[in-house]
Amino acid sequence: MSVLAAGVDVGTLYTKLVLMRDDVVVAMLMERTTMQSATQTRQMLDVALENAGEALDAQVEVFSTGAGRKNVPFAVEQKTDYITMCTGARFLFPTARMVIDIGGQGIRIVELDDIGVMQNFRTNDKCSTGTGCFLETMSLALNVEYEVMGELGLAAKNPCRIQSICTIFGESEVVSLVAKGRPKEEILAGLYGMVAMKVSAMVRSMGLKRDVVAVGGVARSKGIIKHIGDLLKCDVLVPKFPHMVCALGAALGASARTRRKGPSEQPQVQATATGGA
Repeated sequence: MSVLAAGVDVGTLYTKLVLMRDDVVVAMLMERTTMQSATQTRQMLDVALENAGEALDAQVEVFSTGAGRKNVPFAVEQKTDYITMCTGARFLFPTARMVIDIGGQGIRIVELDDIGVMQNFRTNDKCSTGTGCFLETMSLALNVEYEVMGELGLAAKNPCRIQSICTIFGESEVVSLVAKGRPKEEILAGLYGMVAMKVSAMVRSMGLKRDVVAVGGVARSKGIIKHIGDLLKCDVLVPKFPHMVCALGAALGASARTRRKGPSEQPQVQATATGGA
């Protein structure tokens, strides 16, 4: 019998959902997080089932994670994003010993032991510099689409030096550089370097452990990842969909829970065609 499991990652900026069948991903969705997480995530589950060719009344085991994990009432378990990021990263890269998570409003560095258990961590949750929120602010200041800014500065020959590490002052500095006629590519390269310096300093404070995996939305920025790798003097592994790793880890947890059940026990959650909570 096929096992359907889903992981829902309710982040501060985006909500992600991964649907798996027998530990194989069959659907992924991402939407901007709303104030109606219960309704939003239920509707996302319906869409994922439809995209995967499953019936809308299919039984699915659901784990939730992320800042808004408690706002998914149909989840049978809630897991912290530290747990799900480690689970997802090790599933994709079994040799991972360090995970860099650059999300919407925080940067976390997690050290794993040789079997994938978290041993140590660092976080900068009280500062948004280098996060998705910070970079979205900079994309508006530069009038550059967020989706393309991650590569635009890679070829810059003379990167700007960004002095401010505060989002507010950093935005002001970027606007000033634009007014002085500095090319956007050079400003972006400066931003890559500033973010990379912050992340690499956090990694060094723990002690670098290879292999290093980067997850979270900001890991889609090739410029930032390249600069981090250059500063750490090592390759930084990036999944194809780094922003979905926590949702993947939650789905894997839900799948494992279903397999541990006896034959008479089945997943308790059913999707609904109306998407109601």
